[in-house]
Amino acid sequence: MNPNNKKRAKRAVVALKAYLDGAPAKQVQVDELIADLLADLHHLCDEENIDFVAINERADSHYDMETEEDETVSGMDIFRSHLPWLDNKEEQA
Repeated sequence: MNPNNKKRAKRAVVALKAYLDGAPAKQVQVDELIADLLADLHHLCDEENIDFVAINERADSHYDMETEEDETVSGMDIFRSHLPWLDNKEEQA
């Protein structure tokens, strides 16, 4: 992953951590947290009369452009490297 994309992933981790503060304690899997955050953002878009699907498609386009130079992208690895305690909670459950 190129350095710019690592920075982007770290910014996403900051957002995920902030979202995690309000999430139910039972939710510890990163992919579930991301899904819940996206669903809540969809609700926000509904409240603000913003087309979530169009924004999501634009985000996908940005992602595609930003990762063109990357040979591989390890999506969940970057989150796990910044949120290692999530794995510990999963093991304790």
